Parts: sequence; structure tokens; C-alpha cells
Amino acid sequence: MSALSQLIDGWITLSPSTAGVAVERYPELSRKPQSFIWHPPYFIGYNGNCEQARQELGLASSALVYGHAGQLRPYKKLVPLAERFEQIAPPGSKLLIAGLAKDGVDCALAELSNTVAALDFRSGSLTSEDFERVLTALDVFIAPYCSFLHSGALIHALSCGCVVVAPRVPFTSDLAETVGSDWVIVYNGEISAVTLAKAAASARSLAGEKPDLFTLEPSANLERLAELLASMKLRLCHAGGSHLGKK
Repeated sequence: MSALSQLIDGWITLSPSTAGVAVERYPELSRKPQSFIWHPPYFIGYNGNCEQARQELGLASSALVYGHAGQLRPYKKLVPLAERFEQIAPPGSKLLIAGLAKDGVDCALAELSNTVAALDFRSGSLTSEDFERVLTALDVFIAPYCSFLHSGALIHALSCGCVVVAPRVPFTSDLAETVGSDWVIVYNGEISAVTLAKAAASARSLAGEKPDLFTLEPSANLERLAELLASMKLRLCHAGGSHLGKK
């Protein structure tokens, strides 16, 4: 990191509390100006509502649907989720997992789909529209990751109106505080029946609504960005310049 640190005049994270995680791993960053700029909401190109998305995907309109979509990799712990889902989810719930699976996840989920009645596994690459159709059809987006700093997938799911469930880490704690603990359900340790029941209750009470994501919008972060840039400029002036512009 020392060589890279010499090239950095300042740095940002995508939520307030993740800076501490970065500094813990790269202590040199503590000597550089820093701020946070929230990961912005996504513009949703899919124009259908939940009922239409479910019709297009062949899902029951009345079902309680949990799920995940996107790149399906081992660190996301979707196979253990699928293995335990029927034991911890409310009765009659469905688990829709869609996307391109890698590193053995495809075979594992395909095999589980033969024995886990609640699992609906749809393997293959997703277009942007396909991805957002799946998110729009879900009641609850689950991200049971084992390790992560930030997550664009959680922001994308919120942008589509999903209640999201994820482990408690600095990013998700910040997100729950900012967006609301009814929209962002965090848990400690392993995901449990209590967590999924709480998510189901939120999904039912918030059906048809979308979270207020204004704080995540770029316009709400411009002042903080300007302050960071001013701090960087002042530091560079005191240091007599920087690598920038050198030949």
C-alpha cells in the first residue's frame, strides 16, 4: 500500500463508518484527507410493477418471495442459505435465486433445487432489464455475504423497492440508520427465522412503497465532496505541490 499511498491525495468511502475498516487494513490512509460519498441510488430502467414482473417470471402474485440476483459466487453464501431456507423462512415462502453462478455454485444450487421445494433457481447471465425484473418481483432481497465493505446490490435492490437483509457490518449499519431499519434488516451471526420473519413483516407493511433514498443522491453529497477537495488542495499547497501535473 505504501507505493499506492504516495499516489493518493485524498480518498472516499461509500458510507460514513467504512473509513475505519479501510484504515485498519491500510494505516497509511489515516494521514490523507478523507470523506464519504454515499453510493448513489440506481435509475431503474425496468418499467413494470411487482405484479407485472411476477407474471413475466411465472411467480404467484400472492407468494412471499425472498431472493437474490446477479453474480452468484461462493462468498455470497447462497448455497448455505438455500440449504436452510425451508427451516427458517415463513411457511409457503419462495426463494428465487437468479444469475450467472461460478466456482461450483451452479451445480450446488441446481442439485438443491431438486430437493428444496421452495428454491427457484434460474441459472444464466442477466441483462440489466432481467436483473431489475427479478428485483422488482421480490419482497425481500437477501445478501448473506461472509465478507464485504460496500454493496451496490443492496442499493440496487432498495432502488427497486425491496426490503433488504444482510449481516451487520459498518456499511449495512449506516444504511439502516439512514434509510430506515424497516427497509434494511441487519443481523448478527447466521441468518435466522427471526430475521426472515422481521423482513416479511416489513415487506407486508411496505408493499407498493419505495424507500426515501434522497440522502444517497449525489446532490445530497456535493457539499461534503467540495469540503474534501478543498482540504486536499490546502494540504497540497502546504506541501508545495504534489505528483499531479509532474512530468
